[in-house]
Amino acid sequence: MNTHPLNAFKVLFVGLLLVASCQPSPTVTSGTTPTSIRTAISLPTETSIPPAALVNGEPITLEEYESELARYQDSRGTDLATNNADSEIVIRAMIERLLLKQGADSSGLDLGENDLESELEQLIADMGGQESYLRWLEENHYTPSSFEQALLIDMLATMMVEKILSNVPQSEIHANARHILVASREEAENIRQEILAGADFVELAVLYSRDLSTRPAGGSLGWFARGTLTMPTVEEAIFSLQPGELGEVIESELGFHIVQLIQLEDRPLSYDTLLTRQEQSVKNWLDEKWKQAEIEIFVTP
Repeated sequence: MNTHPLNAFKVLFVGLLLVASCQPSPTVTSGTTPTSIRTAISLPTETSIPPAALVNGEPITLEEYESELARYQDSRGTDLATNNADSEIVIRAMIERLLLKQGADSSGLDLGENDLESELEQLIADMGGQESYLRWLEENHYTPSSFEQALLIDMLATMMVEKILSNVPQSEIHANARHILVASREEAENIRQEILAGADFVELAVLYSRDLSTRPAGGSLGWFARGTLTMPTVEEAIFSLQPGELGEVIESELGFHIVQLIQLEDRPLSYDTLLTRQEQSVKNWLDEKWKQAEIEIFVTP
């Protein structure tokens, strides 16, 4: 795709394609796609407009699909017409976008009377006028009508995403904890008994911990939310404790841990953690809609 200063056109579909293209295996599998999906070769009549897919009875036309596939392949900079993975990535992303649009419809979300027109006028102005806009459409496999339709769907899909994200909490319970990492269970049990007998956790961490990143601070892991510690078994053990409690020895792939929960507190999520929570909430919503939807795919890789 030819690049153009189209910053105002924040199409959700572009994001969906980027997410899909980062997957190590883009093949649609039974683990991620409901078994109700049926794939077939479309055999349209002379008067019908051939669909690439039907999503709850709503079509994705073959023309829309082929144009989107061309845009996706253009963005990769090479001719990938025979790449089967591209077809699966693109059709899945288009179905997800349509599911989001349908979710907006069923939730009563709607654009204002002039929202689409205003957005389009702003885009044309940002691109330097009508002539530049029409040239960009041609270079990117759009017609004026197909672009307006895509923009409408994207705006509604974005509204649905915003509704989903509005339910993601901005804060969560965080744990403030510390640990000592050693090589053997025997050593860990001995250190744990010393702490129970009154020895200072921080001093023992500085003396014995093999975790060089936390040892200088007495084994401090700092504040963290669930699902963010790189040692899941250690995290699970910490969140099962009461503040001040010393846990049992925990084994991980790194060795053996003595853990202590210092404090629990509701704290704002970090930017990265909040973004992860938001991405997961949209994914969960889409996964559920895939299971519920009647989807037919008529294009084969």
